[in-house]
Amino acid sequence: MTRLSWLVLGLMFGGCVEHGSGGPTSDGGSGRLCGGFGGGVCGANEFCDFGRNTCGASDESGTCRSKPSGCTDNFDPVCGCDHLVHSNECDAQAVGVDVDASGACPVTTGTFACGFRTCQTASQYCQRGVSDIGGEPDTFTCKPLPGTCGVGGASCTCLAAEACGSFCAGAGTSGLTLTCPGG
Repeated sequence: MTRLSWLVLGLMFGGCVEHGSGGPTSDGGSGRLCGGFGGGVCGANEFCDFGRNTCGASDESGTCRSKPSGCTDNFDPVCGCDHLVHSNECDAQAVGVDVDASGACPVTTGTFACGFRTCQTASQYCQRGVSDIGGEPDTFTCKPLPGTCGVGGASCTCLAAEACGSFCAGAGTSGLTLTCPGG
């Protein structure tokens, strides 16, 4: 049976479809398609990795990858596709979910969504790097507010000298985001 035949059968019956040679991926995952139109589901020891961290929005498919084991205690909160905040990306994947760049998780007082990350409103801003490479996700980083923001409070004005400072949005009370266009 050809790869196209397997793909059609997988889509018809909602099963998983193998990528490439059909063998495991380098991380031990099966490499099957998941989510999206075909509705494929990963195995119990896998999670669906959506390349652009969209959780399958717009019917995007992902790839089944092995759940990590032995995650560190590094606290770097992320939003998961289950709309829950996890202590870090590894912990989200270990429970079987990818990170959600839409920022759909609830945030606590004093924090704001920075893609799938959570930044501290009083001391950080969000720097978003927009990917211009097909299939590659945008990046999100919480960065410390510069000292100039301490005078009069955080605003886009105090971030003007930062990289991509002219692409600022938000308010000091609800969070500031600098968006760096791809290029």
